[in-house]
Amino acid sequence: MMTECLEREAGERRIPVLDHMQLVQILVQEGKLCGALCLHQEAGKGKAPGTCEFVLIWCRNLVLATGGPAGMYQDSVYPASQLGSSGLAFEAGIRGKNLTEWQFGMASLNPRWNVSGTYMQALPRFVSTGREGGDEREFLLDYFQDPAQLQLAIFLKGYQWPFDTSKIWGGSSVLDLLVYQETVLKKRRVFLDFLHNPGEDEVDFIRLPDEARSYLEAAGACFGTPIERLLRMNEPAVSFYLEHGVDLRRQMLEIAVCAQHNNGGLATDAHWQTNIEGIYAVGEVCGSHGVSRPGGSALNAGQVGAVRAAEHIVFVRNRKQRDASGGFREGMEGNAVYPGETARAACRERALERAELLSLSGERSHLGEIWKRAAARMSAAAGMIRSEKLLSRALEETEEELVHFQERARISNLSQAGMLYHLLDMLIAQKVYLSAMLDYIRRGGGSRGSALYTCPDADKPDDRLPECCRCRMDGGRLGGLIQEIRLELPDTGKNMDWENSVCKADWRPVRPVPDADSFFETQWKAFRDRRGIS
Repeated sequence: MMTECLEREAGERRIPVLDHMQLVQILVQEGKLCGALCLHQEAGKGKAPGTCEFVLIWCRNLVLATGGPAGMYQDSVYPASQLGSSGLAFEAGIRGKNLTEWQFGMASLNPRWNVSGTYMQALPRFVSTGREGGDEREFLLDYFQDPAQLQLAIFLKGYQWPFDTSKIWGGSSVLDLLVYQETVLKKRRVFLDFLHNPGEDEVDFIRLPDEARSYLEAAGACFGTPIERLLRMNEPAVSFYLEHGVDLRRQMLEIAVCAQHNNGGLATDAHWQTNIEGIYAVGEVCGSHGVSRPGGSALNAGQVGAVRAAEHIVFVRNRKQRDASGGFREGMEGNAVYPGETARAACRERALERAELLSLSGERSHLGEIWKRAAARMSAAAGMIRSEKLLSRALEETEEELVHFQERARISNLSQAGMLYHLLDMLIAQKVYLSAMLDYIRRGGGSRGSALYTCPDADKPDDRLPECCRCRMDGGRLGGLIQEIRLELPDTGKNMDWENSVCKADWRPVRPVPDADSFFETQWKAFRDRRGIS
């Protein structure tokens, strides 16, 4: 609904929209943006079958509002169509910031949807089965002997939904660890059952701890089964799944611990401009959210960031570029702005190299298999629980896929071109993110936020949890520092020399909160000066 409103607003403002364009390369020369290479997804319409068309857009300013690299993980609550563009940004030389920080939580697999709020406060039963659906068991009873304590933990997940390492020591996030143990370690499937109460036939609401009991009493939901309570408290939550083919009144809902939000991202300054002049990053693609993504972070990264970027483009960059006659110093044709001839020639050469990836193969395409393998590898090594051993192996395998990308990622017809470029973007992003996580461990970073780093000589939150849950909290050791990482591709003349590419990480102190003069007249004058208002 939000994007529909934004699209309607763009139409009312007569903002041109180049639809069906997939970004496949950001063109940069000497640290400055030159343009964007796009694949025209609808180029075949009205043309010969199998036609593929590229569009090279010369531009001085580019705002990336493409979300996090949502396609990297197999277990993901992101809409399947949302894939991001972070890999292309890293390839262009943009630095990443705090890429280690993600948010994970339990979500349904089909449809992809967070099972937070009243889905948990209705107190559903957690059930695991074998891969084919047999051997059903209520696995949480192995950990919780008291049904009231089990029910409280489920209830708390309603508003403590994200996995939080500070809540694994007797807190509600132990549920995420137990679900992870069933799905990832034991290779079983986990479901929410809204037809039966957890731990017993009937919930003894009198024995429920006050935090849960008082809420359910106020909601008039101290009765019946989970589905009856959910219908009483939030009927649209049931209707949502019904609209997507899942009737919670008759069937269980399959879930897993999924990637939900990237709290890190591309590094920007106070104007949301990256280290590449003319390229901005707003929304989730910008790494401004913080370890635990406190309330207001998304609003700040998206709406505030977009306004700040627009102001800087209009009132700073454009003003500097105008000469005395009101034109731009570089070449102009109509409303288009071109870089110099030398930069254009270099960019065209790189764009041709990118287009050459579309060599057709007479054999069946293996893009789908490569994609599934890469996404599963990322979820296993770089999800909620991480270890240096698994991260190192995942990075080696990802780098090997990139080195052999051109020979392995062949397509059998041009309709697969979009997926090929998305796969390249995903693998580049995985290389940089995995490198950032390894650097974090080797710097002595511990568990924090939504990531548990296995530490073999540390304690487990509970002896009944698996060995991978041994961890040591970060305790603020790296709390005052920001990790920034960059991908360096050698200029050897080869098309994407991944064999000699490296990721280099640096750490800097956090920037201090400005001590701004909040006097109204002072701020009003600064606002007017910034816009050139007399």
